[in-house]
Amino acid sequence: MSKEDKAWSIEHEGPLNKNNLIFREGLAKEPTTNNNDLILNLISKELFYIANDSRVRDMWKYEIGDLVNNCLIVTIDNKDYPTNLNNLIRWICNKERDRLDIGANTYGEFVPITECECKPTSRDNLAEALDELLDNNVYLAAAILGDKYTEIQPLLEKQLVSLLTSTMNLAVLYKSTQQRLTLKGDNNE
Repeated sequence: MSKEDKAWSIEHEGPLNKNNLIFREGLAKEPTTNNNDLILNLISKELFYIANDSRVRDMWKYEIGDLVNNCLIVTIDNKDYPTNLNNLIRWICNKERDRLDIGANTYGEFVPITECECKPTSRDNLAEALDELLDNNVYLAAAILGDKYTEIQPLLEKQLVSLLTSTMNLAVLYKSTQQRLTLKGDNNE
C-alpha cells in the first residue's frame, strides 16, 4: 500500500471525524465553541470541500500539476514533488491555528465575530481580510520578481492572477457594503 492510497492515509493519519473538524491536537473528538475554533472549523470544512470539488481539481491539473490518488504532484526540473491533500489540509489548519494563537496571545482575545464583539474595538473583519489579501498580493509579486523561486515562477504567476481575482471580488463586496452603510448613515470606514 502506497502513501497515496486512501487506506494508507486513514491508517497512518487517522479517519476524519463526521464533521471534518481539525483542532490543535489533530482531529477533534468534541468540538469547542470559542471564536477561534469556530473560525478554524469553517476554514477546515471549506478546505475539505475545495479538495473534493471536481472543478478545483481540474484547475489544479492546469495550474499546479498532476493529481493522482489524492496527491497533488508538482514537477520541478523533471522531478516530481507529491503532496497528499489530507496532509496539506492538516498543515494549513495547523498554520491557521498558529496564527489564531499568536493573535490571541498578542491581543489577549479571540478574533471577534459578531457585531457586538467587533464594536468596542471598531474591528471590521471584512476590511481586515481585504488588507491581508492585499499584503498577500505584494509578497507574492515580490517572490515572482525575485530570484529565489525561478523554477516555479510560471506557477506563481498563475497564483498571483488567482489572488488578484479574489482581491477584486472581495474589494467589490467590501465597497458595496460600505456604500450600503453610507446610505444607512452607519459607515464605519
